Amino acid sequence: MNKVVLLAENTSLLIASCILILFTHLLNILKLDITTAGIIIGILTNILFLTYSVILFLVYNIEKKDLNVDKDNLKNLKLMMIAYFFLQFI
Repeated sequence: MNKVVLLAENTSLLIASCILILFTHLLNILKLDITTAGIIIGILTNILFLTYSVILFLVYNIEKKDLNVDKDNLKNLKLMMIAYFFLQFI
């Protein structure tokens, strides 16, 4: 894998960790019940997956202009982004 793709993946994982830590602290401060907490974490997870797929899609489009990127990987990435987009509404 390319260094830019690895950077995008590591950045999205770091953002996910920060969101979970922040959520845990907010859960303790606001004294939310577990159902409300589950709904909030579900929404945040869907937003994170969509953001992650968009970041990777943009990175591959930038690389496609500069370097030779495998067409199958780009096609799979586009399908994954579309799937994540529709999964967040389920």
